[in-house]
Amino acid sequence: MISEPTLVAVRRQVPTVEAALAALDALEDQLKAAKTYEDLARTIEVARALRTLYDDVLAVKIRAEDVVLTGTRQIGRELRKVRKGHKWQPRQFAGDGTLIQGRAETGIPDSTRARFIRLAEVPDAALRETVTQLRAGGRDATPTAVLDAIRQDGKRDHRAEREQALADRIQALPTKRFGVILADPPWSFKVRSEKGGDRLADNHYPTQSLDEIKALDVASIAAKDCALFLWATVPMLPQALAVITAWGFAYKTNFVWVKDRVGTGYWNRNAHELLFLGTRGEVPAPAPGTQWDSVIEASVGAHSAKPEEFFELIEDYFPNLPKIELHRRGPARPGWEASGLEAVQTRGAALASPSLRRTTNAHQRPS
Repeated sequence: MISEPTLVAVRRQVPTVEAALAALDALEDQLKAAKTYEDLARTIEVARALRTLYDDVLAVKIRAEDVVLTGTRQIGRELRKVRKGHKWQPRQFAGDGTLIQGRAETGIPDSTRARFIRLAEVPDAALRETVTQLRAGGRDATPTAVLDAIRQDGKRDHRAEREQALADRIQALPTKRFGVILADPPWSFKVRSEKGGDRLADNHYPTQSLDEIKALDVASIAAKDCALFLWATVPMLPQALAVITAWGFAYKTNFVWVKDRVGTGYWNRNAHELLFLGTRGEVPAPAPGTQWDSVIEASVGAHSAKPEEFFELIEDYFPNLPKIELHRRGPARPGWEASGLEAVQTRGAALASPSLRRTTNAHQRPS
């Protein structure tokens, strides 16, 4: 937080953009010549004031941010040289650049000191890349923003490594197993009168009762650590949850497909469909900041066909895990295997369980 006296003083001393750019030249020189923590702190505060006062002038804003980042990293580098708890005096840098005081003697809160040190530990190339990405995205390159971005990148990398390791374990199994299963069961839904009979799923493909769907031996093709994506229409929500449990998965969340045209319904005119996500074992969730929105708008295609966007979502979440689509119509999607009455079978799509193969082949619906 910049003090009001500092803002007033800087506004009076630096009244123009030209003066601000000249002041930044001086601040950069002061960073190089700094001998004490206080020198750096004062330089950073003036740079922050300039960035606040000239927020709409990109040249000033960027250079001021750079001064703050550089000064903060300098403090962090000096703090790294001091053992925790030491209280050496005076509060200045030694001739070799060593800060001869204890970390606590700076007066910087513990969490702030830790942040300064973390920023100092960021390699120069990684810092430049992160700053460039932040600015390209229209974001400020403050120390906090830089560290947050680097932390998010680290989480994304860690999650990608976990997903790849899980894929490798599944691929190494002697019996074909899948880390991702997408199912669009042929739900049977009864209408109240014959007037709605032309909309029945039974008129488009053979359907199954809830007990038949629950009895599918999905566990025989599911890896120990597996994600299940299950499509269901809104009236079938309780049944979908029951199927997730029957197949050995735990419900996690759902996505909503908002359609570009309104359908029918008794209590409302339905314009959306649900894609449930369940897991078993240890399936890595997406890294923070990489999750898709829970509501996705997409056009309606042929009867029961699902939008491309949801396949892309699954592939984005699990690029390496072996995937299979049950109740598939036509050839398997590239990178997937498929099972279904009209699916073009691929290696592994014969499935580990003959009973599941027979059942899914006997009750196929378009996808």
